[in-house]
Amino acid sequence: LDRGDHVVGCARKAEDVAKFDAIAPGRSTGVRLDVTDIANVQSIVDGILAGGPLDIVVNNAGQSLYGAFEETTI
Repeated sequence: LDRGDHVVGCARKAEDVAKFDAIAPGRSTGVRLDVTDIANVQSIVDGILAGGPLDIVVNNAGQSLYGAFEETTI
């Protein structure tokens, strides 16, 4: 944001989305997303990509998982 980029931030709670929107109106866009709602994830991603290509993606969502990634279910 400091360099003038447009940043999309995902959050689970509506109040966190609103806070993100307020950081830099017009350049910070909050999107409500719960990554455990698999059916909704693709539509959210499609909506974000409709705004243009992504330059950088940062994923800081996570949970503990034991086992090989490619052998686990969604």
